[in-house]
Order: sequence, then C-alpha cells, then structure tokens
Amino acid sequence: MDRANSLDSGSGGGVAGTHPEIKSAPVFVAPATAGQRNVIVNPLVPIACWRVDDIRFDFDSSFVLPEVADEMSALADLRDKHTLQVAGSGPADPGVSIPPPLSLFGHADPTGSDDYNKQLSGRRATAIYGMLTRTTSLWEKLYSQSLGGDAWGSRSIRTMLTTVDPTLSADSNRLQQQMSDSQSSSGARSSLFSSYMDQVCGTLKLAPDDFLGAGGDSGGKADYQGCGKFNPVVLFSQEEEQEFTNPDKKEKRDAQNAPNRRVLGLLFRPGSKVNPSKWPCPRVSEGTSGCIKRFWSDGEARRSTHLSGKRRRFEKTNDTFACRFYHRISSDSPCERVENLIQIQLLYEDQTPMANAQYKAVFDETSLTGTTDKNGMATIASPKNAPREFMLFLTSFPEKYSDAGAAGGSSGAAMAAEESGTQARWPHSILASLVAALLLWGTLSPANAQSNNLPPVSVVLNGPVYQYGGTGSIQMALTLDPLHPSGTVIYSGQREFTMLNTKLEVLEVSGAAQDTKARYRLQYEADLCEHAPPSRAGAPMHGWDSCFYIEGNPRPSQRIQAEALLIRERLPQQEVLVAIGTTDVRSLVEAFRVSGNVAR
Repeated sequence: MDRANSLDSGSGGGVAGTHPEIKSAPVFVAPATAGQRNVIVNPLVPIACWRVDDIRFDFDSSFVLPEVADEMSALADLRDKHTLQVAGSGPADPGVSIPPPLSLFGHADPTGSDDYNKQLSGRRATAIYGMLTRTTSLWEKLYSQSLGGDAWGSRSIRTMLTTVDPTLSADSNRLQQQMSDSQSSSGARSSLFSSYMDQVCGTLKLAPDDFLGAGGDSGGKADYQGCGKFNPVVLFSQEEEQEFTNPDKKEKRDAQNAPNRRVLGLLFRPGSKVNPSKWPCPRVSEGTSGCIKRFWSDGEARRSTHLSGKRRRFEKTNDTFACRFYHRISSDSPCERVENLIQIQLLYEDQTPMANAQYKAVFDETSLTGTTDKNGMATIASPKNAPREFMLFLTSFPEKYSDAGAAGGSSGAAMAAEESGTQARWPHSILASLVAALLLWGTLSPANAQSNNLPPVSVVLNGPVYQYGGTGSIQMALTLDPLHPSGTVIYSGQREFTMLNTKLEVLEVSGAAQDTKARYRLQYEADLCEHAPPSRAGAPMHGWDSCFYIEGNPRPSQRIQAEALLIRERLPQQEVLVAIGTTDVRSLVEAFRVSGNVAR
C-alpha cells in the first residue's frame, strides 16, 4: 500500500506536516420558496500543522531562541505549499493568492499547577505570535512582566544582541554597553526586538489577517492561546511518576517530559475565518475555567491516569487530551506524534544537501513517498506497528545527483535506486544510516533473564565521528556494567572528558552462554568546560567563551547529552563490542561508530 508521507519537514526543534485529506460530506438541498433558503456551513478543518519544540526555549521560559530560524523557514514553505491560487479573469487580472490562516496553541508538561502552566504556555504562544507579526509590544510585556522562572533578563538581551551582530561576541566592552542601553530603555529594546525578529524569521512576516481570528480580538482570541497541561502527548507510568517525586530526579523528569512542552500551529483551509467571540478557547490572560468547560466528561482521567508498567501516548491510545475541542481538531495531526519519527539527511559527495529528492520508504507492506526539504532532510513518520528495518529508495534524482558507484547502507536503512535501473551513490551513507538506527530505538525488545550471563567488562572503543562538516575521531573507555557504568571519552584527539550521569540499560539478550549477543542503550553527559582553566580578576575575555570564569568563582558547566546503541557479541575465542550513537541527542549533528575487542 503506497501513501504520501504526512511530514513535510523536520528539524532538531520541530516538525511541519500535512493532515490527512478529509473528504467532503454530501450536501442535500431541497426546493425553497421565496422566504426560504438552504444553508451550507463549511466546517473548520485544519489542513496542516507546524510544531516548535521545547528545545527552542530555555527551560521554564518564553524567550524564543535564535535556532528557531529552522522552524520559521519550514513554516514559510508549509504556507506556500497550502496557499490557494485563484486564477484571474484575464491577462490583465493576475488573480489572488489565499494562504491558509494559522492559530497557535501553547502546551506545558503535566507538572506544577494548572494556573501557572496555562500562563506559561500562553506566554510561549504569545512570543511566537509576536515574532511572526513583529509585534514588539507583546515582547516588551513578556520582558517587563515576568512569571515565576520566566524572566527574560540580561540573558535574552545578550542572545539577541549577539545574534543580530555576531561581532559583539568578540568585543566584551561594546557588548556590555549595548546590554546596559537595552536593559535601561524600552525604546532600545523595541528596536532590538524588531531586529532580532527579522534576523530569525527572515522574509517570513505575517499580519494579523493571516491568523484565524484575523486580529479581531485585542487579547489574541482564536489567534494564539495557552492550553497549559491539559493536553499531554505522553504520560509516565505509575512507577516513573513515583520515581520522579524524588527531587534528585527533577532533571530526568524534565527531560522525559519535553515532548509535552510545545507550541503547535494549525493551518486551516484558505479562506477560513472565525468570530473570536465564538471561539471556545479562553485568552492567554484568562484563567483555566474556560478550558475546563471544554473538557470531555472524563477529561480529568484522560490527562492524569498513569498505568502500571507502561506509558500512555496520545498517538497510540488517542485518549490523553482532556479538551474535546482541541482533541477534535488535532487528533489526526502528524505533529502530535512523539514516536516513530525518522530523519535522514541526504548529502552529495561535496557535503551539500540533496534538496528536492523524491524517495520511497518501504516498511513491509506499507510504502511512504516523500521529497527531501531544502536541507536534504527526509522526515518519515513510521507507520504504526512498523518493523525496525525498512528500505529507502530514491525514485527521482536531482540534477546534481551522481550515477556512479553503488548504493550503500546499514543498521536498518538500505539505500538503492530503482525503476530507472541506474546505479546510485549515497554519499555519506554511514551517517544517514546511523541517525536512522538511533531513531528506531523505541521499538527494541526488552531484555530477558539471560542478562545475568553477561559479566561486567572494561573496554576501549575507537572509531570515527561523522559530522556534517567533516569527519573526526572518538575514543571511549567504558566499564560495561549496568549497575555501575562509568567511562571517559575523547573527541577528535582533545582532552579526556569524564562520562557524567552514565546510564546503561540492557535491551535484549539472546543465544547460549558461549555464544551470546546483547544490545544495550548507553546514555551519558560530557561537560565541555571540565578542563576550563580559571582566569585572574580583570583578565579580558578573548571572544565569547562559554567556559570563561574568574579564579575563585565556580567553574561554569556546558553539558552535551550523548546516546549510543551497543552491540555486544560473545564468541568462544573473542568478545566484540560495537557502539553507534550521537554526541548530542538534541541536534543530531554528529554521529559516531566505535568498536573494540574485549580483553579476556
């Protein structure tokens, strides 16, 4: 069965996708007298979606980070794709373009009070709306009126200034002066807000008329709203919920809750408009009572029930959203999926993106077709209950595509050309395959009791790090012990970093005692400031150094999160270990493959 891939694009901070087509219901009309008429109401139908993930904000903050530029570009492409072109009446009439109107919904995770989360999620939606429409007054309100931990402060000013003018990073005196000016003057802030919005959004600039409520309500009703923690896409198991009551587990809980913290934009049929006074969602400035009025009869249970031994996910159970209105307009949205998202970047041999390449992803009996975006990214929404392995075919070759060589691939993604009979080369295929394998981890089988047959070992693994800008090296010295994992890592011959918060999970074990195969998931952090030397008081900072600190002060921390899938094979004469992973799970810009023999 062939069908179109529902995701148009994906990045490290969000996705954009097209909703399944809804067939129009038949309309029945009857003869009418002069005083009668047939009334046909066009239903409000979302046709596409756009999501900005939590990573595009600081934690517990509504300030929009500059990396959201990737998502802004995706929104521009999505609007263009779904813009209705109405032909003119003749050569002198060019016709009109009617873009799909947008409405923004902010969401928080199921932690904390309902009131606080509704306000914070509303502030995030407000920040995105203000950026898209260049409404600096909304940003000034967010800046000057903080909410709990959501205080923009000097950090936001610094980020905006160095984004608008990168040379400020190397001139600390000028940076400090401009920071002082912006913090003390609302006029200077307004100018900075405007410049930053232009820098991040590029040519994408919307007017209030481009939103569903057309700016008809001064409080943004129907244009942007906060849904708080009423519509989670994932709920922890009972055991996890109990574990996360421990304050020491806050960091882990917040990381696992990240999919729930999102701003979702729904694009509706071109020409759709609503009367804000009849829109069911309350304004961002209003309390939670308006939301609760729209709950399902079992809304409280939907949003708060935790099952023993497994998580509840909206994409699987379709019953975690408490608000029936939001549920009805978003239940088929590909942007409300948190699992089975596969992203592969296709690159030419010179490392430039293979844009607009058509592909087919084959999962047993189901095939998905799609086209890579301008960055060469193929974003695939894996079908439900799909196998771990799939085939990826290029079905049309961009003009620059080379027909020399043979296709390559591994780790669950086989690449080949078909139909034309041309042999195709997939440059940098190892990196693409590794990233695909990483994103398929969610379907791995649990370990069985044979894990007791695997004694802890220490091993040194070596291999390459594949970067979008080239290739480096990595060395891992790892103690393979699920109870007490530890290790060090060296990136591209630099200093040795200690693995922090190391976790080793046994995923699957098979085979006899003398011929055992096992798979593990390794998670760790590395502090890139671990070896940062202190500077004496008054010492100048050369460039922007995130690890710079004065002697006697606490050393700063700049942590990256890494994950790897470990394959361990125990044979009678030797034991081999291979690990594939990424050095930063938040951006997937680097992937590595290391291997080594275990000494016996």
